[in-house]
Amino acid sequence: MAKQSTLKPAQPTSVEAAEKTIAKLERQRAELVAQASEADAEVQRTAYSAHALGDVDAGRRLGELREAVIRRGPALG
Repeated sequence: MAKQSTLKPAQPTSVEAAEKTIAKLERQRAELVAQASEADAEVQRTAYSAHALGDVDAGRRLGELREAVIRRGPALG
């Protein structure tokens, strides 16, 4: 005789709950896109200072920013 599962089947999600979840995820995505855009702008400014102006501190900061970009993952498009 097969052992029966004691897990209850998942309750269907209401449309309203799904819409709230989608709205929340869209807000989170918008925030992440804005943060990524700000970070990219800082990379551009810092790279200019490091490469064109020879700013050693900017070079160090550029290394930190590169690591942060790698941790952040692919760009959100």
